[in-house]
Amino acid sequence: MSLWIKLGLLFGGVYGFTVGAYGLWDLHTLTQEQELRERAELEELAVIVAAGIDADEHLSFRGEEDRGRSSFGRAVQLLRYATDRSDLVYYGTTCTRDESGTWRYVVDGARSNPYPVGFPIFDGIRERDQAYEGRLIYAPALQDDAGRWDTVLAPIRGSDGAVVGLVELIADADRGDLVTEGRRMRAIGQLVVAVLLAMMLAFGFGRLLAGNLRKLADAAKAVTAGRLDTRVQLWTRDELEELAIAFNGMVEGLQEREFIRDTFGRFVNKDVVAQILEDKSRLRLGGESRVVTVVMTDLRGFTALGEELGPEKMVALLNAYLARMTTIVERYEGNVAELLGDGMVILFGAPVTHADDARRAVQCAIAMHQELQAFNAEQGRRLQMGIGIDTGTVIAGNIGDERHMKYGVVGAAINVAARLESFTLGNQVLVSETTWDAAGKDIEVEEALEFRAKGRRGVLRAYPVRSVGSLAMPDELAAVHVDVELPATVWRVEGKQVETTEHRATLLRLEHDGVTLRCDLRARERDKLKLSLDLEGNIVDELYGVVESLRPGGFVVRFTSVPSLQRRALEQFVSERAGEATGPRMA
Repeated sequence: MSLWIKLGLLFGGVYGFTVGAYGLWDLHTLTQEQELRERAELEELAVIVAAGIDADEHLSFRGEEDRGRSSFGRAVQLLRYATDRSDLVYYGTTCTRDESGTWRYVVDGARSNPYPVGFPIFDGIRERDQAYEGRLIYAPALQDDAGRWDTVLAPIRGSDGAVVGLVELIADADRGDLVTEGRRMRAIGQLVVAVLLAMMLAFGFGRLLAGNLRKLADAAKAVTAGRLDTRVQLWTRDELEELAIAFNGMVEGLQEREFIRDTFGRFVNKDVVAQILEDKSRLRLGGESRVVTVVMTDLRGFTALGEELGPEKMVALLNAYLARMTTIVERYEGNVAELLGDGMVILFGAPVTHADDARRAVQCAIAMHQELQAFNAEQGRRLQMGIGIDTGTVIAGNIGDERHMKYGVVGAAINVAARLESFTLGNQVLVSETTWDAAGKDIEVEEALEFRAKGRRGVLRAYPVRSVGSLAMPDELAAVHVDVELPATVWRVEGKQVETTEHRATLLRLEHDGVTLRCDLRARERDKLKLSLDLEGNIVDELYGVVESLRPGGFVVRFTSVPSLQRRALEQFVSERAGEATGPRMA
């Protein structure tokens, strides 16, 4: 018997579907009827109460002293009449009281501690304005800090027909949820019963297919789990056997395709490989204009570890770092376009585009800093990472020639991101104005910084990132420092070259990651310097840093590169001097 005949016998499932669909329709209809009934009841009550309130007396209620008047009491009693007819959570009247047009309460009949007469109102302003035009307004599910409320606003008219105030009746919008939930459970029960009946009806026929279908289902699960060596053998001489043959052919194709994807994915972005496998025309040279967010990272203090660790351990440490950072990038669906030693070039928007690429880039940068903090704790290191981010239009595509090509981007955003990264101090993320605009203003940043970058006209403005959503930059540990007055020598660094002119300076404060100097060198913020410190006869040199801020007669330098031996000498000096400063003193 052919498979389509066997499956035809199982169409009893249509019965279950029909009953389930009817249950859903019935639930929807009953829910609508309930909502319409509740709305009509609220509107009717509001109109009755508004008609019963004396407009002239209502206008005369202007302060708390009016609560003692008998006319005020009658208005309260009239409002409380509504509670005998409906389950309300609030009932009162309002009016505009001042020249600013602020809405204010007049009669509050729902509270043991009511709002005072004239208390301002700040919610539902649009609906109140509409009702004040003389319309009966029903506003379902108005939301505030306390919940969701079905609200009716009915105008109170004077003898001349003018609106002098509003009656406001409020019911809990969630009050019908229990009724709706009961009906939903009834519909679900109907669906379950119908499906069970259909299953019982088709059970006898399904036993004929269960064995072979189980084999196919188990094989599909195995392939889903990644076991691409799975094969299915069936000898049923019907469509099931043809399906098994087709399934085996599909798995063989997947196995070959996965081998290609995995092999080239080690050298090329997996998304690029996937696109090429799907469309071989993408192997052509050329590109397209895209808006891309570029993330440029640089790991500080890593090169200086070479002498301490040696090549093999240093490469192992670098690989461990890159593996963890790449995992973070993949989590936010970025593209690691380049590995530049201990730096990375990451693209968001090429080759795969998301509507929130700029935001993903900032989130990724913060997550990378959090991961670096954990990495340092595990490795016992004090590595720092600077990240620059810019968003702009680039040309993205295959670059090179027919013999050797790579997927990359060309555009100013690459250079700007690199510039921003070079301006970072310590563990810092700097984003450009375009990235900040594209990522959303809820990103918390510090005060804007302005730089003048070589080869670029005008001022480059950047923002240090503090947080985005629940992600926040790791807190820097409070630095232990000592105040001293020791000799030091400073050289200016231009590009990669150290100037020969040395400048004498005085070391005023020493921290684990920076110094404060008094020096006549005319430095600017973000200037790069080479330092040599005389720590009471112990010369600590080959220190590199960036001017973080200026001081009268000097400046603060944040270290960017400290060899391991020198770092130990600095830490030992700071620890010893800090211990002396805080230790017991003798009279």
